[in-house]
Amino acid sequence: MGEKTTNTQPEMPELEQMRLQMAALKSELDEQEMINKQLMRHAMKSRLSWINSYIITESVAAPLILIALFLIAAFVMPVSPWLLAYTIVMFLFNLIYDWCFSWTKDSSLLQGDLKNLRESLSQKRRSILWENICSLIAVAIWIAWLIHTVYNFMLTLDPATPLYSGMKGGLVGIGIGSVIGIAIALLINRKARRTYDSVIAQIDELL
Repeated sequence: MGEKTTNTQPEMPELEQMRLQMAALKSELDEQEMINKQLMRHAMKSRLSWINSYIITESVAAPLILIALFLIAAFVMPVSPWLLAYTIVMFLFNLIYDWCFSWTKDSSLLQGDLKNLRESLSQKRRSILWENICSLIAVAIWIAWLIHTVYNFMLTLDPATPLYSGMKGGLVGIGIGSVIGIAIALLINRKARRTYDSVIAQIDELL
């Protein structure tokens, strides 16, 4: 009996030491996991940052386009007030829609609940389809209206004047620019949808 007790006593410090080592290892793994999660959150923020930058650029470009249209209406050719109003409403709706449904706060990416973030990004991804449909319809109406306005103004001009030639070239420019602009917008929305898919996949890994 005495010999058995003597043999088991040295085992206690070894078990305690092993327990401490396991606890230290668990703490290290938890800390590493936390670091990995933060790194992935920063990676998600980096991937989504271009969408926020695009919205800011869009917010700056929209007033410039409106100013150009008002200058044309004031100094080049008469433009219907209804067309001007429609243009303003179209731009405002698009900007408000993007700020509400496409802008992502940094706080939600770096500190927010991942489940809520995933749901938010999923909604943003779904909203792209409706944005494409509504934007295409609105822009098609705007382009047709603008072309009609330019064409009617050309009928009042002498074909030999430089302004007539400029208006004719403007019609061609409107047509080509519209096709290019719509294609670029669809490509940007496609890229945004893929970005959301990528970030949602990252969140699924964390969850």
